[in-house]
Amino acid sequence: QSHLAALKKMLLSLDTQQVPLAIEAVRAMHPAFRGTAAVVPLAYGKKAPDGSVHAYLEPLHIVLELESSGKWPNDLAALRWVKSAFHLKIAEAVKAQYRVHTRASPEHIDIIFRGFAFRATLQIAKELSLMKSNRTPLDAVATLREGRPVHVSSASPELDCDRFARDMFARPRLASQLDAFGAKHASFAPVC
Repeated sequence: QSHLAALKKMLLSLDTQQVPLAIEAVRAMHPAFRGTAAVVPLAYGKKAPDGSVHAYLEPLHIVLELESSGKWPNDLAALRWVKSAFHLKIAEAVKAQYRVHTRASPEHIDIIFRGFAFRATLQIAKELSLMKSNRTPLDAVATLREGRPVHVSSASPELDCDRFARDMFARPRLASQLDAFGAKHASFAPVC
């Protein structure tokens, strides 16, 4: 938790001259942040209880919420290009301002901080609305399997609007609610 708090502080205080929009919120997604992970991730190079050295970094997912702007493109492909540019700018700003190793990709930013790998994804509400308006006919098809309707999504994960809405909006909201519940009921995390 202390590593996440320090990373949040860094991301929220990035120089606005280097990043076009300020980061307003950092939402923790990984179960380890709530104390409910089946296997607690160890920092790179740390010794596990069995004496082995931990040499694999499991990414700890976080979601970054940017300040609102009416200047996002109205085209989904263009918005994703702009989002990729934001990933690059944020990664460059973190590297320049805090000398922390980062790696940007079109989908996320990997930040290696204090021996942990944090995978940051930008949450942009307009992306979801554009995905909903750009659904293909295949996305709307439902079939019956064992008497129950089953959603058949397209082969392209880019058009899977329901998965995107769940991962980028519902899961962060659930994570926040679980955090609040865990803070109110101290026995929650140790027994899950």
